[in-house]
Amino acid sequence: MKIDVVRRVVHIVATLRGVRPDELMSKSREPHIVQVRQLAMWACVKVLGVSNASTARRLGGRDHSTCLYAVKAIEERIQLRPGYRELTDQLRTILQAETLAARTVAEAARAMEVATSLRRKKLRESYLAKSVERSASRMGTYTETDLQGFNDAFARAMREAGHV
Repeated sequence: MKIDVVRRVVHIVATLRGVRPDELMSKSREPHIVQVRQLAMWACVKVLGVSNASTARRLGGRDHSTCLYAVKAIEERIQLRPGYRELTDQLRTILQAETLAARTVAEAARAMEVATSLRRKKLRESYLAKSVERSASRMGTYTETDLQGFNDAFARAMREAGHV
């Protein structure tokens, strides 16, 4: 299960700032929407490490330079406005917690897959071992002469069928 992190960031940032996620993906140039979109770009690049090009492309098909500008603008706002630092810290905390939770779920799912695979392998090995034991126990009831007779009959059948 792969999570679209850019879409998740858009949803979180939109919720925090009181706009609809589709507004962030739109071509709107309204200042409020632009600032929220820039915050989403900053979060993708600075908090989650998504590339500028990928972030810009996923946020409405924009150019990577738009994302570079957005990151720079948010960094400047953080320096100039103490309240903005609190907002970005809150966003960083939310995204890191979600990332940790997603990793934990993914790791748990992988662990379950490995455990299931090992159980299946163990069952197959157990089945094979029991099958060999059954065959061996049946073989124990035959004498050496019986086994030689089976081998001779098998070789004769193969010659008659033209396989030897």
